Amino acid sequence: ELLVLALRACRRVVVCASGGVNLDRFMRALVGEIPDSLRVACISDSGRLGITRKGWVQVRRLTEATDGIELQHVLNVLLRGGLDLVVSQQCGHSDAAAVIDALAGASRGVVVSLWGINTAHALSRLAALGTASGGAVQGLALSLAHAVDLVVRLNSGVSLESMQVIEIVEPNTRADGTIEYRPLFQAVRRDDGSTAFCSQPNASDFLRRLADQGVEVPQRLLSL
Repeated sequence: ELLVLALRACRRVVVCASGGVNLDRFMRALVGEIPDSLRVACISDSGRLGITRKGWVQVRRLTEATDGIELQHVLNVLLRGGLDLVVSQQCGHSDAAAVIDALAGASRGVVVSLWGINTAHALSRLAALGTASGGAVQGLALSLAHAVDLVVRLNSGVSLESMQVIEIVEPNTRADGTIEYRPLFQAVRRDDGSTAFCSQPNASDFLRRLADQGVEVPQRLLSL
């Protein structure tokens, strides 16, 4: 429910995965929750992510011999045209700069997936993909932490499920220039071996802020 709210409100979401999980499958499911009415550009290797949605723009990352225009120029034109969401499936060097521009405000919202061990590693990887200078990675990662609303971390499950949302985290930049990662929801293994997805103390604060910003948050979530 939280992720659906974030998508419909055009928030900035990073999905990171480690282990042997099917990241593309999760992204296809996530894209399926985006309303048809939004202006969306989907970037993937094959250019088929979101292919069934009328009015969306599908962008192929891997070039072919017939391609006459570079990916970066295509993405720049799309961003100038105005987008509600930029979706990048397994973000790479070729589209990282445009994704970072979108996170900085070039589009209303962003959903980007990439491989990362945890939230901090995922943001550092995205920063490294988007810059040619190694010395700029730390500063750019700090900027990304300030821009990103949510990080969704996937891995094999706590009860050996093939794929599970392990945690949903809100990055926050402190005044001293460090990054705090606030867990909102986490998967835990109960004593009886079952899996529970539990809200954390920071979740209610995040949801109240969403409501204050005009997002229609169900009362059930506000009472967590």
